[in-house]
Amino acid sequence: MNTRSSPAIAAATAALVLTGCGSTVSTGSTVSTGTQAVSDSTSNAPAPSSCQSQALAWKSGGGASRIGAIVSDLSAVQKALAATQDAGNGSSSAESTLQSAAASLRSDVHTAEGALPPACIPELRLSYRQALTEYSDAARDFENTVSELRKGNDGVAMADAQAGTNATGAGDTKFDAADAALNTFLNS
Repeated sequence: MNTRSSPAIAAATAALVLTGCGSTVSTGSTVSTGTQAVSDSTSNAPAPSSCQSQALAWKSGGGASRIGAIVSDLSAVQKALAATQDAGNGSSSAESTLQSAAASLRSDVHTAEGALPPACIPELRLSYRQALTEYSDAARDFENTVSELRKGNDGVAMADAQAGTNATGAGDTKFDAADAALNTFLNS
């Protein structure tokens, strides 16, 4: 599983907050900041951007930290899956660890779905949402892996584990796309 892109989004989100994406307002001017016009007759200070404000609210509301929880869950799932495969059929401890890690991933994905990045960066939001869908599918597949192992259906369990691994890879690809969208926004 490749989870390198998730921390990249967290870092890029932090960069968004630090670099800002507002326009500069000069004396007596009106500047569009995306969704609203800002008028200031006395200031040469940067005007707050509606999109920047939304990004700050998302980040401070826990949006960026939710990525870290998902990355941690994916690592736990990967380790638990390896332990389950190493232990072979019938290792209830390894199976329980995988079940717990998959349930934690599902829960953290559900939490992240309730706090999507701002819609003012459309490709970021779309790719982020798609990544979460893939990770939710992966959690379900890994939970099914445990269920099938407990039934003694090793072949089905292996297919579920492969489906979960594939869904994780697809989620990582979507996070890469989200990262690219955020970088494009920051550099425009």
